[in-house]
Amino acid sequence: MLQRGWARWGRDMIWTRLRKVFLAECMVFPALVLPALLVLGGCTNGGTSGGSGSGGGADSNAVPSIAFLDPSSVATGGPDFHLTVYGNGFSPSSVVEWNGSPLGTTFVSDDLVHAVVSANYSSSSTSVPVTVFNPAPGGGQSNSMPVLVGPVPTNPSSVGVIQLVSAATDGTAGNGATYTPPALSADGRYVAFQSDSTDLVAGAPSGFTDVYIRDTCLGVTGCTPTTTRVGSKRGLASEWKQSFTSNQRERPLCRF
Repeated sequence: MLQRGWARWGRDMIWTRLRKVFLAECMVFPALVLPALLVLGGCTNGGTSGGSGSGGGADSNAVPSIAFLDPSSVATGGPDFHLTVYGNGFSPSSVVEWNGSPLGTTFVSDDLVHAVVSANYSSSSTSVPVTVFNPAPGGGQSNSMPVLVGPVPTNPSSVGVIQLVSAATDGTAGNGATYTPPALSADGRYVAFQSDSTDLVAGAPSGFTDVYIRDTCLGVTGCTPTTTRVGSKRGLASEWKQSFTSNQRERPLCRF
């Protein structure tokens, strides 16, 4: 009986240990394997989702936009010139177009590109539309901005001429001070000014700060510049206006 009891007890112990080991293995296996499957599945799905999302944004060109051009005007018949385009949405594949014709384009940044415009494109006077094109994927054509191609304007003969206005009768500078801004006729020929010089005209001084008109002869041939005293400091504005009227030289005055 004793031996039989020990044998039963030993058998029960072995069975109990085997069952515990089996149960432990059954619990450990799902605990290790299932999270690994979940992680792998999550990485796969996440990678696919992230890849498609980034592919739609990072690899897609924007639609460009032009803010302004430099230069915005060029001379007809001029040489090749560099055109700078400012805006946004530019990329290394952006192409500047001159009236629809692609130009050699240099990408600087997403808001700046350069292009070289051939002299052949500025041989006649016109207004030329400039655009920027971004290729697919995405991309598209920008808004249009013009470059004016035209003749170089010539300055009037009176522009850029420096001449002494408060001149004495001998052509030298007057012996007094000249005050307040002058009044200038529209063509720049006549100048009304105020001065306390006493040698701008012949004759005795008035004792006041006088108002004068200077005929500069700008734009006129066979003319000698002359100065005329037209009044005193009193009633200054009206005297300036009246001086042009009374001398039959009425023109709009430019005050500066």
